[in-house]
Amino acid sequence: YLPYEMVHPRSMVVDNAGNLYVANVCSVLKVPVFGPATVIAGSLVECGSTDGAAPDARFNQLSGLAIDSNGTIFVSDTLNHTIRKISTTGVVTTVAGTLGSAGVIPGVLPGGLNQPVGMAIDATGALYTTSENAVLKIVLP
Repeated sequence: YLPYEMVHPRSMVVDNAGNLYVANVCSVLKVPVFGPATVIAGSLVECGSTDGAAPDARFNQLSGLAIDSNGTIFVSDTLNHTIRKISTTGVVTTVAGTLGSAGVIPGVLPGGLNQPVGMAIDATGALYTTSENAVLKIVLP
């Protein structure tokens, strides 16, 4: 279990095995059915924007989480204006939005987002997010 002063939960989702995932300010935590919570991506103490291996990844104000049927986790990285993906192999990539560019720009990905927050995935695998007073559908390749 993590020290309470280091955890500021924003959103949560449960996978098919019953594990709970929590969007913290700058990290994603996994709370397994049995066992302690662990940081699976990002940092409890350092924010930013870095893709790559999950422990080295950095986020800035995570606020939404979704998980697809394969176990891939998507997070709304609100202050970076991006949607990030955490693969089942532990690699973080940016899938929508452009770092440092605030504004909804529809069309070909990465497009543009403005402080995305809420997230959901439908039965076809399409990802939805809220951004700039709108609900946007993101069709992933």
